[in-house]
Amino acid sequence: EFANLGPETRFGNWVNFRFSPDGCFLVFQDFRKGWKDTDHITFWNIAAQREQGSIESYFWTLAFAPDGGSFATFRRKDFRKVNEVLLWKMEQVPILVKQHSITADVVAFSPDLRTFASADDLPDGKGQVAIWDMTTGENRWSVTFNEHDTHLQSLSFIANGKVLAAHGGGGTKYDWRRRTTMWDVTSMPKEIGSFSDSETPAVSPDGAWLAVPLDSGAKLVNASAPERGTDLIANGDLGPSKWVFQTHKWYPTPSFSPDSKMILVKGLHRSWQEPFLGKWLPQQYNPFRADPGGTVVRVWDTESCRELLVLSDCTETWFSPDGRVLATIRDRQTIDLWKVPPFRASLWRILGWTVIVWLIAVAVGWAGVLMRRKVFSRTNAPSPRPESSAGQPQLPDSTEPTVPHT
Repeated sequence: EFANLGPETRFGNWVNFRFSPDGCFLVFQDFRKGWKDTDHITFWNIAAQREQGSIESYFWTLAFAPDGGSFATFRRKDFRKVNEVLLWKMEQVPILVKQHSITADVVAFSPDLRTFASADDLPDGKGQVAIWDMTTGENRWSVTFNEHDTHLQSLSFIANGKVLAAHGGGGTKYDWRRRTTMWDVTSMPKEIGSFSDSETPAVSPDGAWLAVPLDSGAKLVNASAPERGTDLIANGDLGPSKWVFQTHKWYPTPSFSPDSKMILVKGLHRSWQEPFLGKWLPQQYNPFRADPGGTVVRVWDTESCRELLVLSDCTETWFSPDGRVLATIRDRQTIDLWKVPPFRASLWRILGWTVIVWLIAVAVGWAGVLMRRKVFSRTNAPSPRPESSAGQPQLPDSTEPTVPHT
């Protein structure tokens, strides 16, 4: 231990803090300066082991640029509507660079801090979302959308800033509904779709794909053409859709690899099934395995929609940050590590299909040989000889036939 801090907390319970992306500062919520009327954020220099500036802003609005050299915050008027968006530069102390006056219910910053988005509830049951230029404050784009009997709760950029998502909620205590509306903002913003809470899709890191949960799998959708999609479903898979709590329906959970080339679908299960040829071959000689049932996780290729791997008795999966290793939990006790890509198919399964194809080829070839022998024997058989009255074959008459004379 080389340092010890004891920031003043709200009601003496916990400290809210985070690191800057470059690791130079510890940033914490400061309740010493004006709370409850105002919120403050304090920057503590780790190398120098001292405070290095404080700003008036709510801690949870803080968004750093990837290099940690700048950050953005916003302020609310009377803790209600957002009325200011602020861009700061981090030098010896935080320096205010830009200040924009707006009125919005929720605000989100793009990862590079070049733009920010705002959203408002409208009185007619619709919402309005807009994107602004951080440098000039110019409104780049705005659109209204159907909130489906909900009200705005949060706004976020996902998929490295390529997708904007507005999250809403509404209803009663026992009938609370959540709704997420997404837009592709890579070029000219385009609405991808509106989804209920249990059907909210997973978005690939590159923002090109969405995986929408289905009853027993997922639907892979291209973000640029959301009206078309491919169902990633295997015969016999069952999802958790039979479990319904009040109005909430459970679905499988899809997720993408860091490079967006693979998609995982977990939360599936299967019933026990007898192996192929199980009625004719003993288990120890059968190259095909029985389907034991239980929980299943499936790995699919994003481009070809081809299944790459099936993980039985698997409950959780994680990709390494570089996407080269997949870690899974089997039987709730064992951690399995898989190299990706490629996944190698089971040797027994390959051998089994090879034997089946070989047997079919032998059977077809043997049937052809028998057929040819039968046809050949019919075409080359000698003509039958006439028999005498005694049942013996009658020899042909060697005398010339007599011709009657007239």
